[in-house]
Amino acid sequence: MEDDMKLLMIIVDTECREEVEVLFQHNDVTGYSEIPNAHGVGETGVRMGSRAHPKTSSIFFTVVEADQVAPLKKALCAYCDACKKDMRMIQWGVEEVAQVMPDWLSILLFIAAWLILQRVLLPKLGVPT
Repeated sequence: MEDDMKLLMIIVDTECREEVEVLFQHNDVTGYSEIPNAHGVGETGVRMGSRAHPKTSSIFFTVVEADQVAPLKKALCAYCDACKKDMRMIQWGVEEVAQVMPDWLSILLFIAAWLILQRVLLPKLGVPT
């Protein structure tokens, strides 16, 4: 079953976060994590949550069945196109879903992955953070 699962990272303007949550509900996405108010620089400009650069992004992570990806992407794109908002969706195949480590180690690994994502991967992809 895990062969048919996808990990999605969805990056949107923070002001659109509630609409994304509604689209998740309408597309049977029952679990997700959100990193709100992410800062960074990408194709859509500087997002620092400051007076000079007030915009920020929200980053959503979810694991869904492979057949849920296309309808969810279509719904997100339709919303973003209608509202003239930018959205990025990156997907990975899921090899395994397991909780085999202490919670503190999971948190530590998540923070390390977040820092790598924020400071290395997203700028190289030109994705607004």
